[in-house]
Amino acid sequence: MKKTIRLTEADLTRIVKKVIKEQEEVQPNRNNDDLILIENKSSDEVSEMLNELPEGIKFLAIPDCEYADFSNIDLCSFPNLIMVNLKGTPNNFEETQGDCYHDLSHGMYDFTK
Repeated sequence: MKKTIRLTEADLTRIVKKVIKEQEEVQPNRNNDDLILIENKSSDEVSEMLNELPEGIKFLAIPDCEYADFSNIDLCSFPNLIMVNLKGTPNNFEETQGDCYHDLSHGMYDFTK
């Protein structure tokens, strides 16, 4: 005997949001190659994701993470990058990016904590 289950629009919306949230937990918040959002991650997770940045990245946001280590990455090698946001995330961006930081930091990077 088959059962018919009736769902309201609110039920369906809740289910879709839950599925999306579960997928985001499995895979980092990567909307596309233009925008990378790394949020509430450990230092190791951030390092791993920084090493896998796509070449065409335009925006990088790492809010509220444990630590962002930029020692093994040269952000100057990403020609389309126009903004890095590190709000609430301790980092070594200024120390490790050298000339790139100096040349591009005028209004491009948001280091507010």
